[in-house]
Formats: sequence, C-alpha cells, structure tokens
Amino acid sequence: QQLTIPQARTRNINASGYIIANAQQPGIPEITQLNLNVQAKNYDLKQLPFNIPNAINVAGRTDFQGQITGKLTSPSVVGALNLRNLQVQKFAFEPLLTGQVKLIPGQDSTIDIAGKKDRIAARLNNKNQPNAFVVQWQEALATGEARGNNWNVNVRNFPLQVLNLGLPNNPVAGQGIFAGLLSGNLQFNQQTLATKGDIAIVKPQLGRIKGDNFTTQFTYKNNTATINNGIFIKDNHNHNRISKNIEQDQSRYTVNAEIKNISNNPQIQAKFNLEKARVQDLLTVAQIFEIKDLTRGLTPPSYGTAADLTTNSQGLPAAPLLNQIQRFAEIEALLGAAEQKRLESEPIPDLRDLRGILNGEVALNTATKNGLAVDFNLKGKELTWGRESEKDTDRYYYADRLVAEGNFSNGVLRLQPLRIEAKNRLISLIGNIGGEQQSGKLIVENFPIRLLDNFVKLPVGISGNLNIDAGLTGSIANPKSIGRLEITEGTLNQKPIQLARAGFSYGDGRLRFGSEFKTAETQPLKIEGNIPYKLPFASVEPNNNEIVLDAKIENENLAILNLFTNQIAFESGEGNIDIKIRGTIKEPLVNGTATLNNATFVAQSLPGKLTNVSGKATFDFDKVILESLQAQFSDGKIEAAGEIPIFNTQPLPEGKKLAVNLEKLLLNLKGLYQGGASGDLEITGALLNPAVGGRIELSDGQVLLADSSPSTLSENNSNSPIFTANKQNKIPDIESGITRLNNLKINLGKNVKIVSPPVFDFLASGELNVTGSLNDPIPAGKIELKKGGVNLFTTQFKLARNYEHTATFRTSQPRDPELDIKLFAKVLDGIQSNDLSRQLSTGLSALETVRVEAIVQGSARQLDRSLELRSSPSRSQTEIVTLLGGGFIDTQGRGDSTLGLINIAGSAVFNNFQSAFNQVGNAFGLSELRIFPTILSDNPEAGKSNSTLELALEAGVDISNIFSVSAIKILTASDPFQWGINYRINDDFRVRASTNLTDDSRTVIEFERRF
Repeated sequence: QQLTIPQARTRNINASGYIIANAQQPGIPEITQLNLNVQAKNYDLKQLPFNIPNAINVAGRTDFQGQITGKLTSPSVVGALNLRNLQVQKFAFEPLLTGQVKLIPGQDSTIDIAGKKDRIAARLNNKNQPNAFVVQWQEALATGEARGNNWNVNVRNFPLQVLNLGLPNNPVAGQGIFAGLLSGNLQFNQQTLATKGDIAIVKPQLGRIKGDNFTTQFTYKNNTATINNGIFIKDNHNHNRISKNIEQDQSRYTVNAEIKNISNNPQIQAKFNLEKARVQDLLTVAQIFEIKDLTRGLTPPSYGTAADLTTNSQGLPAAPLLNQIQRFAEIEALLGAAEQKRLESEPIPDLRDLRGILNGEVALNTATKNGLAVDFNLKGKELTWGRESEKDTDRYYYADRLVAEGNFSNGVLRLQPLRIEAKNRLISLIGNIGGEQQSGKLIVENFPIRLLDNFVKLPVGISGNLNIDAGLTGSIANPKSIGRLEITEGTLNQKPIQLARAGFSYGDGRLRFGSEFKTAETQPLKIEGNIPYKLPFASVEPNNNEIVLDAKIENENLAILNLFTNQIAFESGEGNIDIKIRGTIKEPLVNGTATLNNATFVAQSLPGKLTNVSGKATFDFDKVILESLQAQFSDGKIEAAGEIPIFNTQPLPEGKKLAVNLEKLLLNLKGLYQGGASGDLEITGALLNPAVGGRIELSDGQVLLADSSPSTLSENNSNSPIFTANKQNKIPDIESGITRLNNLKINLGKNVKIVSPPVFDFLASGELNVTGSLNDPIPAGKIELKKGGVNLFTTQFKLARNYEHTATFRTSQPRDPELDIKLFAKVLDGIQSNDLSRQLSTGLSALETVRVEAIVQGSARQLDRSLELRSSPSRSQTEIVTLLGGGFIDTQGRGDSTLGLINIAGSAVFNNFQSAFNQVGNAFGLSELRIFPTILSDNPEAGKSNSTLELALEAGVDISNIFSVSAIKILTASDPFQWGINYRINDDFRVRASTNLTDDSRTVIEFERRF
C-alpha cells in the first residue's frame, strides 16, 4: 500500500512524497520503496544515521536538497549538498563547500563539493567501492585512482603534523612529532597493504631530528620496509647572509635501510653515508651534552618535568619598574656568577660545545644474535671544543683532522684506529675497549703540557710537550696499563729540561711509577712510588691504602714539589730533600730531612715573595721538627722553630709547639689589611691542617672592611704567573689544606685605621680575637675609635669630642662592626631677613654656620638605617639633608642658587682634601680647620649684583658645645682676618661677635623661632 506524505517536518529536515509498504504480512509493515523530496538545513554531521570510526573526528554542518528513492536498505540519493565549517581531524576546510551528490545502487556514484580553493571529490563503482578521489586543502593536494585492488596515489604539500602522529621514546629520534610537507607517488594494494613509491618531505622532523629536505624510494611488503637511496639534507648556512654556493653549507646524509618485523620487535639493517655532517647536530640527536652522557650508551635520557622542580619566585611583580629592572640585573649577575663558577669547577668544556665537520660511513645492524653491531669509517676536520668566548684560553681545543675507523659489537669497541691530529701533534688509540679482556695502544705526540692543567695540577713553571706510549689491557672494571712518558722541549722555571721521563704501570687500582728528571744546572732527580688510585669509571678498588714514595730532590728540582700543593710554590734557591713516605694518603709517615738555603717561595695567602729562606727540617715519621727556619718578607723577618704533627691533631707536650716570630712585616692583604705587623704565632693542629694562634700587633696600617669576602684573600696572587696555571684547584690539597685561625689575638697598635672607602675612616685602638680561616677570618671584640670621620651625603663628619666611640665586631656578622659613634660637621646656611623686599647680602656676613650632629648606632654597612641627624641652630630633617647635600632650598623654602653653589663647590672639590686639613688641625689642637668657598659682592647694600667666588680658610676651637672661637681668612682676597666668637644661649637666642681689628667690628644678638 502507498502512504502519501504531504509534508513532514523536524527541526532541521522538511520532507514530502510517498512510501510504499507491504501490509499483507503480519507484524510491522515492510517498506518496499521510497520516493521523498528532502530538504535538510544546518544538520549536524555528528548526528548522521551511520557510524564514523572513532579515530576520525568530523565536525561541521550540512544542507541538502534533493531526492531519496529506492529501497530503504539501498536508497538512491541525488541532490545538491552544502557543507559549512567542515573539519576532519585538524583539517579545517573553507567555511562553505557546495556541490552535487549522486549515489545510485548498481551504478557509478559521485560526490563533488568545492569552495573557492578547497575541494572534496570521490567516485564509487557499481559495488559502492571507491575507485578515485581528489582532496584539495589549502596548498595540499591528494589524488588517487584504483585499478582492482591496486591504488595509485599522488600527494603534494601534505602537512604531516596534522596527522598528530606521536613517536614513542626511542634512542635514535627521541619522543616527539612527525612533521613536514609530504609530496610523492605511491602504489599500494588495499588487501595486502604492500606499498612502493617515491616520496619527498620539505622541512622534515622526526622527533628531535630536523632537516630541510628528505627524499627516498620506499617499499613495504610482508611486514618489511625498505628505504633505498634516502637523502636527508640540512642547510647550515646563515639565512641572514647570501651564500654564493648553498650546497657548500649543506649537511648531506644518505641512507639505505631494511626494517624487518615492523609490527613486533623490529630489526634494522642500515647504512649511512655522511657528507659534511655537523658534530653538534649528531650530539643533539643523541642528547649528548656532557661527558657523563656518554656513560648512558644507547639508553634514552630520562628527563623530569617542571612539576619536579621546587622553585621560589625571584621577581618583584608588585614593585616599581625601576626596582624590577634592578632585580632583573641582579638575577642576571647571579646567573652569570653561577655559570662562571660551574665553568671553573669543570676541567674540560661540555660536549655541547664540540664543533666540527664529519664525512664517512656508518653501518648498523640490530638483527645479530649479540644485539647491536656498528661499523664506522669517519673522517673529521675543523674540530673545535670549547666556547668562542674562551677561544684564547686553555679551555679551548682544536684539531685539524680526525680519523675514526672500527666497529662495535658484543659490547666491545674496536678502534682501527682513532687518530686526532693538529699540526705536529697526535693522539692515536688502536685496539679493543670493553669486554672482559681489552687490549690497545695509546700514542700521544707533542701534547702541550699547559693543557694538562685542566685535568691535573702541574709543577709550577713547567712547560713543554708530552709524549706517551702506553699499552692498555684488563677490562673496564679493572683497567690495566703499562707504558712510558717523556717531556720534550720542556722548561722548568724558564730553564731548559735536559731529561724528563717516567715509566709507569697501572692495575688493580694502584699506580706504580719511576721517574727521572734533570735540568742543565741540576743533578738528576729520581722519584719512585706506588700509590692507590681508582679511575672514575673502574669498579675494582685497591687492596689497601698504603703508599710508597721515595724522593731525593736537590736545588732547582725542588720546583717539582709544587705538584703536591697549590698553597706555596718554590721559585729559586738551594736545597735538598731526601724522604721516604709510607703509611696512607690521609696519614702519611715521612722519614728524612729537608734543608733550604737562600730559597724563594711564593704563597697564595701572602701578597709578596718569601726570600732568603734558610733552615732545616727533620721528618720523624708522624711529625716534623723544624730547626731555626728563617726568611725575609717585605721589609721584615720571619723565624720559626719547633714541632708539628703531620696528620695527628693531638696536642704536643709543652714546649714542643711550632713557634713563629714575625718582625716588622709589611703586609698587603687585598681586601683585609695593608700595613705593618709584628708578633708571635703558635702553630698547632697538624701540618696538613694547621691552626694559627698567638698574638699579632698591627701598626701604621689600614683594616679594610669594604668588599670583604672569603675569596678576596686568595686573589692576592691571582695575577702572578706562578699561580696562573693553578687557579681552578682541580685536585684538592691533601685534607684540603685549610689554615684555621685559633683565637688569634690581633692588637691595633700605633696609627692603625679602620676604613671602608669612601664611607668612613677611623683611627682605632684595641684588640680583636680572630677565628675562622686564613681565607675567611672572623674577628670579635670591641675597639675604640679616636679620630676620623664619615662621609654622609656630600659632607664629611668628624668624631665629636668627649664621647666614647666604639666599633664592636661580632662573629655573627664578620667584618661588619656595630658602630656607636657621635659625629659633627659644620655647613653654611644663609641668614634670612623679615624684610622680603630687601636685597639679600652675600659674603661672610650673609652666611651662618650650622652645626650638624650625626649619631650612629648600628651596622657599619647600613648607616642609612642607624643614623640620627640634628642641628644647632635647629633645622628640620629635610633642611639638614638639603644642607648636607648642597641643595638649593633655603630656610624659608626658597631657592638660593648662591648658597647652593657654595655647598656644591665645597663638597665636590674640597672634601677630597679635608682629611689632610683635619690631620693638620688635630696636630695643632684645633677643633676644626677647614677650607671652603664663599661669594663676595662688590657692594651688596647698593644692590649691585657683581660678585666673585673666593676661597676661605677657617680655624676654630670649641670651648664647649655652646661656646666657640674662630678665625676666618679669605685666601684669594686682600681682606684681613676676621675673628669671631659664637655663644648659644638656648635654641632661640644666640650671641655672635666678630671683628677684623680695623674697620669692621660687630655684635649680633639673634632670636630665631621656627614654626
């Protein structure tokens, strides 16, 4: 029966027509034919009545106007189709695509919709199977045509990243995305998925592997993929400049590979050809940036995330912009200092700073029964290792040529050979490394000794070229070696070395050696030893910590001792050391003697040389007996005698301590003290960890409190050539060698000042108790400040009389004393008149002296927080600061450029000389002697404005705080002396009198009330 539908409506669909159904059968009637006119508007594609694979995300809306006829199970659909805002996965098409759809069962069907540029078209055969398609999306185009089960597909500019294909973490490419613009021709079978074709990718990216172009012939069949003639190109030229031949700046990688069992446990056989490959690119792909990354092998690096970090905000987001900029500069400085510290602590550069060009072949095979196998034949050139900023330092290495040929299999690296060449220098390694039994030969020719200082400390003043010939055996866990080394073209303290050679053997965690050394002016030096030392990568420990070291050293050969310490260096002189060392490194037992005659040493902790060093020491196993050691330092003398343990810190019997007498030394300890020193010291503790006590008296010097830090002392000889090679302290001295201060008493004697330029300068007396270390002393105690001053703003203040001025040092704030001082200064201020119409006068009669007092009770480094200002006559804090700073604000709030010029001239020019005038005034018992500028007018009463800047000298004596006498003379004019007295009755009344004893005498009673 026929069911006529005049009109049927839903929200998005309007339909009319008829339906024929078979109602003769029991149950629900069966629809046998449709004939409907359908109009759909704004229909959501996600509501379509058929399933779309979950992996495909489709969004958008459609309009359809046409007919749906035929059977319900296989209808025919013919009509006009619009798609709006269509998006498939990450492909967002144009806002509107229009076209026709024709789907007729048993006939060829088509769908073709397009916009201005985008297009989607497909053709289906009479079995409703696709046999052709066209997809145009932006610049990407994909076309395909089927013949039976075989498809021919052509792709142009297809963006791979929109497929969102993530890569699992792997040791070659790492974890990341698959990206680039794909073009190519492919043929594949839709039943077997067998594929072959030619593809090209522009800007390819596979994880962390990035390039500019990749082309290859690709096949896939029976779970095996083959890459033939794959070419990967990476441009290295600077895009900001025009290159005449871009190909010269390209790295080119050719690959042929076969990958079996792709779906399960893939096995790779590949051969790579490298042409102008950059070392830094290969290291980045392998994620190798530091030496320790090499120990990871092929295991992927394990990185954390931001959530793993515990950080504290260092910014000031709520602060003013200027403060934020200042904080940013501070953070930049801190980061720079941290980076510099890291660089200085590492003996060699990071591998991220390795640069160079490689050519050659690499073949790998993961299908062997023993795992990965690699064959390589590489040649390198223009190799550099280090930062460009360090190009002129010993942390920058270069090589003209590199040859690396060999293979890796079964955990064994075979080098046949590894050669690094630079001019007439060579490093060559041939043999097998790794496995249970390794073998090889190391040859080093003409390696500069100065570069070794990045790895081990060298004898100070030694230079030349190192040659090594050594055989390698054993295993990684227990490496063994035997060989010899020799120094050629060498010098020691600028004297030619005639002979320097050594034989050595290493194994079971012990180094055994015997050496000979001779310069033109010395007898041969022989040192033999057997010491425990485990290489960083080895696992076998030495069977014990016993050491054996025998040495006999004479005269200039004593410089070889500089190898064992970075604290003191032998420079010249005569001497003899004959010792035998046993025991352990931490507790050595030494037997023998040492004598010195007219020797010269340089010490890191002293600013000058120790000269004329003479004396004798006896090593009695666990202690050193020093017999009358004498030396000269600066203009003084040092004498030492006594005993000290080598390593044992147990107290010696009474009278057995090491005593040192200092007589009239002139010290220049940067950042700490400059001046004379004498005293008696007691050295306790142990030779390897001494403690200095006793008493020292300082005289005619300055204790410096500015920029004090633990590092300043060690910088005393930072520019000395003898220590330049050892700044980094690569290997710590035995037991660190830190010299402790054991309640060292320091007495501030005659003419000792405590200064913090340019803030304060005080003459001081008293005694301090000093602990800490020689590099970081910690004083404690109270000292008295007698004379001196503080520069506040642009005015110099002097210590007030009849007040106990002190500076208290505390261990909690080393070298930052607590000050308790009272200071005063005199500044000029203009005398104001109530008659505002009257011309202000200038000159001495137009000015008055304001006495400003400053009381400081607090930290020397934070004067701004512990400063109290007051004045007589009374002034407000703002007015006092203005006067001290040379401001232009007068006492009634008006601008006074004359007064400003006077104060600025005085502060800018004469403050530099005022200290000298203070010393002269103190010598004559004056309270004040100062020089200052003033301005004289030709005839101020007549209203003339002609004036001159003159120079005046004032000498004054304070009889008390309220009564003073002074004399002023204008030095640059013929005016006579002006004598004056000043008596302050209270804050409101003051009496002043002055006379030049000729034609100008006056007395003034002043009343001033400020409100």
